[in-house]
Amino acid sequence: MIALVTGGTGFVGSHIARTLLEQGHEVIVTGSCPERIPRGAKFLPHCLNGVDWRDLEKVEVLFHQAANNNTLDFNHKQMMRANFYAACDLFLALIHHSECDKFIYASSTAVYGNGQVPFSENDKPRPLNSYAMSKLRFDQYAMEFAKRYNVNVVGLRYCNVYGCGEDHKGHRASMITQLANKIKNGEKEVCLFKDGSQRREWIYIKDVVEANMLAMQFQGSEIFNCATGNPYTFNEIIALLNTCLCEDKNEIDVKYIDNPKPEIFQNNIETNMSKSQEILGFAPKYDLNAGIRDYLINEQS
Repeated sequence: MIALVTGGTGFVGSHIARTLLEQGHEVIVTGSCPERIPRGAKFLPHCLNGVDWRDLEKVEVLFHQAANNNTLDFNHKQMMRANFYAACDLFLALIHHSECDKFIYASSTAVYGNGQVPFSENDKPRPLNSYAMSKLRFDQYAMEFAKRYNVNVVGLRYCNVYGCGEDHKGHRASMITQLANKIKNGEKEVCLFKDGSQRREWIYIKDVVEANMLAMQFQGSEIFNCATGNPYTFNEIIALLNTCLCEDKNEIDVKYIDNPKPEIFQNNIETNMSKSQEILGFAPKYDLNAGIRDYLINEQS
């Protein structure tokens, strides 16, 4: 199968591309970091402007991972251009210029905002920021697109993905990676928003790749939560990282600070994974403890 992976030099996209290559598929990637092109993949420019569509006419499946994922970007027009209009243009271009009939894309549990937990795919969305709004708008478009063109479209609502290969993201890297790096660099104090009781789910990159591979086999058009169903408080994350990285479990001190943007902050993220398990057949293999330990081992290898 010939696959196009947008954002294929980024964190999630590069993992998907490498897995597809290992499975024997032909892979074309776009991305902003040419030095991170997965070995064996064909590279196209970062944005698809000026692409010779003959290069993509045999594409059979799309994994659309490229996005502006900066939740603190308050330029709404810019966010919509990156995450909504560009994605719409991409889907339409592939319909008209390729053989693609499977469209898999990255959505986000950010669309749920501070709704009642656990979040289910049919819940009323309550986006708190431009990023979440752009993801919700594309969710709506994608399902309409599937009906109009009679193709398979799967949206995966990622929930705080972490793992090897995200250091280049800087402040946009997962909380897991940012805290782990601070501890490994010898910092004795980390900051959390008061009072550390906020709850989150984190999903390991290997599980996210597995969800995408299942989506490639899925017949139909649906949106699925791509998470674990098991939230942890920020305080529990610190304790777990202390256990994994420090000989003295009490070595890292926590400084609690005020949240400067409480109105756009999700305090409680917990998902209902029933639909993903029963329809997509997706059940994460890594709980947070196993995921962090596997991440730290692979990062050092």
